[in-house]
Amino acid sequence: FPSWSWDSQLVSKTMVATYAPTPHPPTMSPHVTASLHFDCNVDYVNCHQCLLDRWSVAKRRWCCSHAHRGCPTSSPPTQPETHACNVGLTNWKIGWSDSKKEWCCKHGGKGCPGWTMPETYNCNESLDQWQTVWSAKQKAWCCWHANRGCPSQNS
Repeated sequence: FPSWSWDSQLVSKTMVATYAPTPHPPTMSPHVTASLHFDCNVDYVNCHQCLLDRWSVAKRRWCCSHAHRGCPTSSPPTQPETHACNVGLTNWKIGWSDSKKEWCCKHGGKGCPGWTMPETYNCNESLDQWQTVWSAKQKAWCCWHANRGCPSQNS
């Protein structure tokens, strides 16, 4: 907007208005930027927590955005750990990782210290001679799990 100032002059008994611009102060940008440069190698350690004490906030921000140093570290959210506890069960003591042993022990009672694999038997092997060849444990197991080798069955 131009600014008007009134200058009264008497010219044939008439008032005359003349335009006299008033000086405006120079306009300043609302965003003044100063480029701060930091040497991101000075006093750098690969430990964000340590840099909180060593570097200013401005230096951490500048070095993170320009040199990818001093950036906050955050781990991505992890998925809950799961394991297939029946996979490799016959060789769990040496075949499973410690984390799998711990997880399967907590979530199914398998792989715990002192835990042993339950005995399983082939209930088809020597089925025709089960009464004389199979042990008492095999007879009981096969009777329960496969309905074979039960005392009421005769060969």
